[in-house]
Amino acid sequence: MKEQLVDKIITTISISTWVYYWEPLKEVLEKIANAGYLNVEIWADKAHLDPTIAPDILMVKNLFRNLSLQVHSLHAPFSGVNVAALDEEYRKCSLSLIKKSIEFCSELEGKIVIVHPN
Repeated sequence: MKEQLVDKIITTISISTWVYYWEPLKEVLEKIANAGYLNVEIWADKAHLDPTIAPDILMVKNLFRNLSLQVHSLHAPFSGVNVAALDEEYRKCSLSLIKKSIEFCSELEGKIVIVHPN
């Protein structure tokens, strides 16, 4: 019983791609896999899965599969995003980016999206 609990804890430890935000996603995921991680949080704020640049989700999904990694969560953009903005156009644009991030996470079979409402 104790070993099962330890195994469950170890398999749910995740690392964020933010630790290598300046490197291309492929290289980051290879480093993460080589370090022995199984679960990953993808950083989508101006890096890796930035919804403003329409990333190739199928390529990312295949990359995760080939490296035996799993998307645990996706950190939605927060720089320049404000879902509580009084300016209606700004708020709509912010919501659109958050929605795209949620869709990316779903397509990659992630379970959690982190959102900062500002």
